[in-house]
Amino acid sequence: MTKAAARGDTGYLDKSEFQVDLDACAVTCPAGKVARFPRFRPGHSTEAVFAAATCAACPLLSRCVKKPGKGRTINIHPHEDQLQAARQRRSQPGFDELFRQRPTVERKQAHWNRRGGARSRYFGQEKTRLQAFWSAAVVNLERLMVLGGALNALTIPQGQPA
Repeated sequence: MTKAAARGDTGYLDKSEFQVDLDACAVTCPAGKVARFPRFRPGHSTEAVFAAATCAACPLLSRCVKKPGKGRTINIHPHEDQLQAARQRRSQPGFDELFRQRPTVERKQAHWNRRGGARSRYFGQEKTRLQAFWSAAVVNLERLMVLGGALNALTIPQGQPA
């Protein structure tokens, strides 16, 4: 799950207010004007440029173009389709609740990686799988020790042997 970057309020029209059609290689502005962009090579970005004359006649000019006498430029990311899907997911109901769970999962993954889960020290699938089991066991035992220590502090009165 990827979070799409939130845009700050700059006073200008945001890229999300433009319709980006990746199949037609076209960007449509809120006023209905269309700018085309070339198909981009894999791994490279491209941009759609609205002509200065087109923008000069637009009623949204003051909210869209930062430099007078220039046209608006919309950058197209090499993974624009994935970014659009992430923005759409973000606007769906229930996303906030799901996204609140993300730090917990990432913390556990980082803990597992620190305990040898990220890289194998061995060659071969069998030994690599065995190392993954050992790493998981260490992480689980450490967690149980933390929980057990907290449990002992709650249930065993101080000064008495466990």
